[in-house]
Amino acid sequence: MIGNTKDFVPKMLFIQNLMSPKFALRFISILGILIQFSLNKAEAQAPGFTANDKIIPYTGSFKYGVNSGYEGPNWNDSSTAYLANKAGAGTLRVGLFDWILSLYGPASHKNFYSYYQNNTNLRDNVIFLNEASGPHTDSTIYNYPASTQTGNVPGPSLCFKNIYLPIWNADGSVDSANTFASYVYTIVRYYGANLKFYEVWNEPDINSGYGGSAAFGQPGNWYQNAPSPQDMYNLKCPIYYYIRMCRIAYEIVHRYSPNAYVCTGGIGYPQFLDCLLRYTDNPVDGSVTPNYPLAGGAYLDIISFHDYPGYNVHTYSNQLNKQIYSRHSDACVADYMQKTNSFRAELAKFGYDGTKFPAKPLICTETNVGSAKIITDTTMNGTPDYQRNYMMKAMVYSQKLDVKQLYMFALANNQADPNNATDVASWMGLFNDVENLHKGQETFTQEGIAFKTMSNLLTGYAYDSTATKKLALGSGMDGAAFSNGTVYRYVLWAKTSQDLNEKASANYTFPSALNYDQLKVYNWDAGINNLAFSTNNGSSLNLSGTPLIIEGVQTANLPVIANAGTNQTVVIPKAYSTYLNGTGSYSPTGKIVKYAWTKVGKSTGDTIIHSADSITMVKFSKAGVYNYQLMVWDSKGNKDSAFVSITVLDSTLKKKTDLGTLFKIYPNPALVNATISYQNSNTGTATLYIYDMSGRLFYKSTYQKTDTVLTAPLYVGNLGPGNYIAVMVMGASSSSFVLVNLP
Repeated sequence: MIGNTKDFVPKMLFIQNLMSPKFALRFISILGILIQFSLNKAEAQAPGFTANDKIIPYTGSFKYGVNSGYEGPNWNDSSTAYLANKAGAGTLRVGLFDWILSLYGPASHKNFYSYYQNNTNLRDNVIFLNEASGPHTDSTIYNYPASTQTGNVPGPSLCFKNIYLPIWNADGSVDSANTFASYVYTIVRYYGANLKFYEVWNEPDINSGYGGSAAFGQPGNWYQNAPSPQDMYNLKCPIYYYIRMCRIAYEIVHRYSPNAYVCTGGIGYPQFLDCLLRYTDNPVDGSVTPNYPLAGGAYLDIISFHDYPGYNVHTYSNQLNKQIYSRHSDACVADYMQKTNSFRAELAKFGYDGTKFPAKPLICTETNVGSAKIITDTTMNGTPDYQRNYMMKAMVYSQKLDVKQLYMFALANNQADPNNATDVASWMGLFNDVENLHKGQETFTQEGIAFKTMSNLLTGYAYDSTATKKLALGSGMDGAAFSNGTVYRYVLWAKTSQDLNEKASANYTFPSALNYDQLKVYNWDAGINNLAFSTNNGSSLNLSGTPLIIEGVQTANLPVIANAGTNQTVVIPKAYSTYLNGTGSYSPTGKIVKYAWTKVGKSTGDTIIHSADSITMVKFSKAGVYNYQLMVWDSKGNKDSAFVSITVLDSTLKKKTDLGTLFKIYPNPALVNATISYQNSNTGTATLYIYDMSGRLFYKSTYQKTDTVLTAPLYVGNLGPGNYIAVMVMGASSSSFVLVNLP
């Protein structure tokens, strides 16, 4: 974030002598020869694929995210996670820098990160990889091509040093001499269990705006020129070095955490993305050579971007000879939408929309507007309702635009007096300033209350484009429909249109085909009022510039809907129990008054603990496939049933003769390629599942078995080291198990 006073400031080594462009070019050319020599050794453990070949689909739900940060001496990683969880956040963006790990030890924050998993609802978290320690910093001054910024005084690089040494040793371990590779490996090793997205450097393209915003054909534009190292204030090194760091992160993350994603580090300019997609990590000039065969897009799964629309909501009028401002929440949302679409256009330009290469998803890891007017900048708007409304609308539009996650900046304000606000970034918090407070003394901002309301009411509800179209919203209205599969909730508002004004009004009536004769209406502050709602009789309501969350009600006697949850896999002896969950059951016109869990069949290896509870534990004594029925009754006498299946695997079953002769995977252990052999007298469809020892599904494939023996190749190169259980299922009960050991 520009001007974030909470950002850590790395220790840097400054060099007084500035290389001439001629000497710099000669130096880089020599460096390229040395690097090419070092890369002739095979990268022993690099994955056998890139993002040009495949990107694992991200199937996580939208989670309402926020950025963590340094909140003062009374707050550590656990207590700031407590704040995020209190606000209703479902995912967190954090930074854990190399200099911190060098100072306190590689595992120094492990307990804090475990706290996320064990004590909060924070999942699929983001980390931005950043800030080398002094000994790990390449402090060379790079100024070729020269800076386009008038008065820009060249400074030393902030990049990691030795990044062009080999990533891997001959034995397959990470080469610790490559300082960035060593840092990434440390993060994945100690903290990877609590992370999903790895951003490479925070805002690598931040600059004064000229090169990044210059249009095609203008001097110094990044569509036709590489950025000057000195114009990238957060890096100050050649862009090819940044691509090299993306390549390093991609290889290590996908080797040791194959279901995670490598992302750009919150970029702000589509011009910078254009550079990443056309240059390689060749340190000389970013060109393609045998040692640098692929452009940067091959090493990025997801594009992470930042947008601060408060800086952009104005246009210059030649007729009036002045800026025309649109400083209101809907104009800011329009800027957010334009920024999202501009990155998608760049990806499509290079074939990363599924036409040539796998489509790259988007996440936004920083956005917001201020809640206080800055006394030193009268062009910026800042009021609590402006900020609150923008946050709510941006959350809705992220899901409409299929931005997979959105992280608001920031967790807490950094200044206390709104009448003396000097920094817009210090007025973007979900909480008021907490620097001198202790846990339990914190208070919400309006934005924080609205954030909690949205999270509480919409987590688990997915955007429904079809239902949104059916709303037929008028030109002065906006919003979206969300569903959890049985219940629809709507976020609706009247669009703001005047500068410095959040007032707007419209009247809306739900289509008659929806049969709503009552509306539950939640205001923005319902999150701290026990989700209190008002009831509108009929299907009409008045809208304002502040979004409402509405649930339609049909008072007719409609059928109750049972939901027994999703099928599960349990691995013993690591775990001997799990939970059956029927809380997804729903009565449209009443409330559920009775639950009943029963076994389907005559299984003897399982026990239901509390069969009349909506959530009950079930215990297991042996492996098998166990099926259960849930019956529910509502207050109007309606009833319904649903079914769920739990597969219990026994990790102690290895190569038993009766199973090994029927099903085997060889060689075992296998590193990259293996072969499946499955033998029995049946023919038809056989499905292979591969689970890790915690029961998490890593792989699924279906085969047609037409003879006594099914033989098929199996690629295991994308599985990390460790033990796995392979399950071959054929028919209702034909299944076999074999332990797969990967080195």
